[in-house]
Amino acid sequence: MKPQSRHFVFLLASLACFACDDDDSGEPQNSDATATDTDATSDATTGDATSGDATSGDANTHCTETQFGESCALCTCQHGVCNSGIDGDGKCSTCFQGWTGDDCDQCDARHFGATCEPCSCEKGVCNSGTEGDGKCASCIDGWTGEICDRCDEAHFGDLCAPCTCQHGVCNSGFEGDGLCASCTPGWDGENCDLCASGYFGENCASNTPTCVNGTPSLGINGDGKCSACNQDKSYFGENCEFDTPTCVNGTPSLGPEGNGKCSACNSRWDGENCDQCIADHFGEDCQNDNPTCVNGTPSLGPDGNGQCVPDSCNEGWTGANCDNCAEGHYGQECLAYGTVTDRSNIPYKTVKIGNQIWMAENYRYIPAIGDYAHANGDSANDEKYGLLYSFEAVSEPDFCPVGWKMPTSDDFIDFITATSADTNGFALMSKDWVYNYRHGEDSFGFNAIPAGIWYPGASSTYAKFDEKAYYWTQTSLGSPFYLEIEPAGAYSKMDSTPKGLSVRCIKKNH
Repeated sequence: MKPQSRHFVFLLASLACFACDDDDSGEPQNSDATATDTDATSDATTGDATSGDATSGDANTHCTETQFGESCALCTCQHGVCNSGIDGDGKCSTCFQGWTGDDCDQCDARHFGATCEPCSCEKGVCNSGTEGDGKCASCIDGWTGEICDRCDEAHFGDLCAPCTCQHGVCNSGFEGDGLCASCTPGWDGENCDLCASGYFGENCASNTPTCVNGTPSLGINGDGKCSACNQDKSYFGENCEFDTPTCVNGTPSLGPEGNGKCSACNSRWDGENCDQCIADHFGEDCQNDNPTCVNGTPSLGPDGNGQCVPDSCNEGWTGANCDNCAEGHYGQECLAYGTVTDRSNIPYKTVKIGNQIWMAENYRYIPAIGDYAHANGDSANDEKYGLLYSFEAVSEPDFCPVGWKMPTSDDFIDFITATSADTNGFALMSKDWVYNYRHGEDSFGFNAIPAGIWYPGASSTYAKFDEKAYYWTQTSLGSPFYLEIEPAGAYSKMDSTPKGLSVRCIKKNH
């Protein structure tokens, strides 16, 4: 049979099979014959395909729209258009509306349920997916409701923007303007962001200012204290509660920040209340600036007089102006006297002048040899004036205390040089030695005493008592040397006339 005849036979067989009805048993009629014909035709067709004709196998070149691949397997695409056919991969090329995924088996965004219907949630996160219920899981800021379809509390307008009302009831909702419909107590203003009249503090909760005589500090940043004081009096203090400044001679610190003390002092005044004189000034108006106190603490200030405060003198000084040496002190610096005891235990004051240490009192030791006399012939003068000695008496080896000696003429020369007393006897004269109404100055503490001179003999005579002082040396060059002190100065002299003079011992090695 020719190839054209074979195709014809196949076509007839197919039409016959399509037109046949099922029998009562439910089995397709002529099925055996058809299958046989088909097989036969197939065998005939296959048996003559050695030439490679393209019509070979045409019955298997097309899969259904839900099949793919050479075996026409079922597509996995569930809710979409399958990439079918022999060359397809069985996945979805496009998904039906509401579905997504490679196999279109998942609900698309904002879809839910078994059929992935659109969510009804308008302004929020939809409870989507095949297991979701399509309602809102949460609303975006400013929206509320089961499907987020209305403004949340304190939001207004088409976009449900936040209200500007801060402390009150907001005019909210789609029709609202975001301003305050009413304010909570203590608040005021279009947005209830200002304290109401008379209220203050961070929460505008207080309405009882503590300010007494001024303008209270109100509002959110206020504290109820005074921001300014009234001007009818000198008010000061945080509540303007004080009106009596303590400032005396200056400009008082007033107002809420003031303390009533002085912010500035008048000329010559000092202190927080300007009630003290500036340094070194004294007197009622602090006009005096030259205290008379020398060696102590001057009495200064409005009540001061420039003299030394009682009991304020420096060591060794005394007097209203601390300008005199205290008892037991001497010299320009009022140094403390030293002491020495003679061989009969009589104590004497001592002073240091230059590099020498001298007795500061006239000697009154009873000598072992030689003669002596009382000053002006009166033993009552011994304590102050000492004794008058012959040159023989002072020549005794142990005449002066242990460690001390009779001075030489050279010792007295050094003494005069150190005191510059050759032209100023007052510097050596004791302060109770008066000449021409002038007291001695005793500038160096030597305290020269004018015991005068004694001339021994059958009838002793005395001269220059309370007028001059004379002091023996141990030096003799045929005639003994002595020192004469008078107001005009101090001089070294010598003569051979027997006489009795005063004595001042000097410490050895000086």
